Amino acid sequence: MSIGKEFDHGGERLRVRVERLDGDRFRVHVGANEHEVVGKRLPDGRVRFEFDGRTIRASASPVGTGKAAIRRGDVHVTVGDDSWILIGHSGTARTGHDTDADGVIVAPMTGTVLKILVSEGDEVTASDTVAVVSAMKMEHKLLAGIDGTVTEVAAQPGATVDQDQHLITITPVAK
Repeated sequence: MSIGKEFDHGGERLRVRVERLDGDRFRVHVGANEHEVVGKRLPDGRVRFEFDGRTIRASASPVGTGKAAIRRGDVHVTVGDDSWILIGHSGTARTGHDTDADGVIVAPMTGTVLKILVSEGDEVTASDTVAVVSAMKMEHKLLAGIDGTVTEVAAQPGATVDQDQHLITITPVAK
């Protein structure tokens, strides 16, 4: 199982992909670089990575709440004492927030649906969290990505879902 995302960083497109090997072992690809790491989620939400004989604490969190930031999937990343803002690549089909711009919400990876926060007929805005999926010992909040009306809820809390499995459909607001 793996998850990937493209970012614009320093004028260059940067592809980041994480593959789970087994247990707490992962292979992390950042551009042309590849690292095998052991990762443990810490109680404060950060992650501790061990690789090349070093232990590093890291965190990643979404940047901003505006529609543009949400659709791009901008991420603030801190590794040790260094910090970067990675701008989500807007040319990719995936937004980085586990939804396509067309309102089809899918599972970001194989996992368990923890919460469905909407019902059919609910009005949502792009920044609304509509579901939470647990995968790789992390909770992934899935955002609506568009303003609209929930027209289908295809998953229930407790269900095991595959990567890219359809969870929710949102029909855009007519303009």
